[in-house]
Amino acid sequence: MLNLSAAISFLPLILDWRPIVSNMTTQLSSAQSCADLHNSLVRRIPGPELTTRRDIVDILEAQQPALYTSLQNTQLLDFLSLSDNYDGANNDPHFTPQVLKPDPTRFLAYREYDVDSKYPEHILLYPDAESSNNGGIIYNPATNLATWAFFPPWPTADEWSPLSEILQTWLDKWETGEFHFDDEIQSLAVRSWVEKDVEDALNAWKALITAIAARLPSTGNADAEPDREPILQPQQLERAHFHPFATAFLSRAPLPPPRILWIAPGITIWTPSSFLRSVEGESPTSSRRQYIARRRFSVEEIPVLL
Repeated sequence: MLNLSAAISFLPLILDWRPIVSNMTTQLSSAQSCADLHNSLVRRIPGPELTTRRDIVDILEAQQPALYTSLQNTQLLDFLSLSDNYDGANNDPHFTPQVLKPDPTRFLAYREYDVDSKYPEHILLYPDAESSNNGGIIYNPATNLATWAFFPPWPTADEWSPLSEILQTWLDKWETGEFHFDDEIQSLAVRSWVEKDVEDALNAWKALITAIAARLPSTGNADAEPDREPILQPQQLERAHFHPFATAFLSRAPLPPPRILWIAPGITIWTPSSFLRSVEGESPTSSRRQYIARRRFSVEEIPVLL
């Protein structure tokens, strides 16, 4: 039986979903609007104010003349001509914690890994920060769509989105604090979850309970308690070494009415009594405790107790 707490651990990933575009002829919003988003992201890079310049197209023409010629009269070239280039602190090329800034010398670098590509016109626009040549944001100048990909394999047709959506998602991550500068490692970093993730999960939880209650026979005022206790108290969760996101959610999500025992086939939820029995009854030699004992990791990586 799957417990709710296990599912909650994956909610930040689920809530990070963004729409995809299956119609490959769908056009981007204007090159100007995408460049505005790109330039806003440049301004979000922490540290001293960066000196920017508009020379990406000049570098492309000098370093990749054949590619430059093939991109004439495309939105991509318009976008690049309007987009800021910069030299980061100590020549750091990071654009976000996850990708590097556009680099014309790397636009075709993925071909080393995708040697049989049927799509030679695609561009590695924002290289992955850790594996800068064989993955990152791939852009298709013919459709003005982009996707996150590593090679091989080639992304499927339904995995492509407008570049503007990707750039806006990154800007939103700065706004929520998911993207930040980590003083300890002196680098851009990603938080595994932020307060907005908890708020989104709480709203989804309340909507789920409301939908379930609407499908069950009414029991009058028993379902109308406005300030129900949370599923679990913070002090109960501390002893279980729960993931902080699960702790934040379970200590704020209201218990459903007593008649709602299941939230989906085979999926129940914690109650204070069942949680207490599980924590006190967990063997010191349980696989979870052994897993924790064998590894050294942050609390963010501790598996959830089922």
